[in-house]
Amino acid sequence: HLDKRDIIKAKQEIHSAIQGEEQAIDSLEKSAGDLEDSLEALSGRDGSPETPPQGSSRPERQSKTLVKPTATVVSAKPTRK
Repeated sequence: HLDKRDIIKAKQEIHSAIQGEEQAIDSLEKSAGDLEDSLEALSGRDGSPETPPQGSSRPERQSKTLVKPTATVVSAKPTRK
C-alpha cells in the first residue's frame, strides 16, 4: 500500500527529472550551434580566418536531429484485498 504523500512526491520528482533532462537537451543543442558558428567563423569560406561584423547577431538555429525522450508515468493505485 502506497501512501498518498509518497505518490505525490514521486510524481513531483519525475516531473522535475523530465524538466531537467529537457533543459540539458536544449543546452546541448545551443552549445552545438555555438560550436558550429565558431568553426564557421574560424574557417571562413575561402579557408582564411573570418571575423564577424561588430554587433551582428546570428539567427536562431533550428533543432538538429536530437529527439527529446518521452516518459511513461504509471499511476500507482492501492489494490484492495
